[in-house]
Amino acid sequence: MFVTLLLNNSVVFPSCADNLQTELDKIRCLSKTAYQRMTAAAVSVTLDNETAHPSLKVSSDQTTVSYVSGDKIPTDTDRSFILGKNGYTSGRHFWEVEVESHVPWDLGVARESVDRKANQPLNPENGYWTIGHDGHKYSANDAIPLEISVKGKLQRIGIYVNYEAGQVLFCDPATFRHLHSFTSSFEGTIYPFFNLSQSSKVVIFPLATLKNLNNCT
Repeated sequence: MFVTLLLNNSVVFPSCADNLQTELDKIRCLSKTAYQRMTAAAVSVTLDNETAHPSLKVSSDQTTVSYVSGDKIPTDTDRSFILGKNGYTSGRHFWEVEVESHVPWDLGVARESVDRKANQPLNPENGYWTIGHDGHKYSANDAIPLEISVKGKLQRIGIYVNYEAGQVLFCDPATFRHLHSFTSSFEGTIYPFFNLSQSSKVVIFPLATLKNLNNCT
């Protein structure tokens, strides 16, 4: 059977199938101008010890958080998360974090009013705008979880918030690629959110160390 694919209103024939992934990568690639607009909103993010789960250890400079209870998983009624110290009620904000590739984590933003009940999915309906890693694959934590396709393992993630537009965007600084975006309507204060388990660790890059991303190749 002869099959064609439609991409950007252009027909892609099977003989061009080898180029399909390259074309899709271009679609997901952020333009240099778009990235520069995001990094112009770079902010200093530090962690709020008062919101830290007892299983989490925060560094003295409040930019690194580690799960320190070995392989113990949080109970069904207690998520091991921590929030950023400063919340946002307006404006644009960008920060970047380093993640580990072999352990679970969730990152993004959350409403100030969220609780730690693990039976509530980390999705917008419950006040979370996050992506996550289960130790094997990456997903956008939407009402219906959506797997995020990446090449290799993510090591750094950029997070951009435009409060007035209700936008939360995630990108891979190493490849300059867009990972996922949420569009919503925020109410009240939202905070940087970090959910860890199984000996995972997250490092927030200080504002002074944020580097320009390269164009996609």
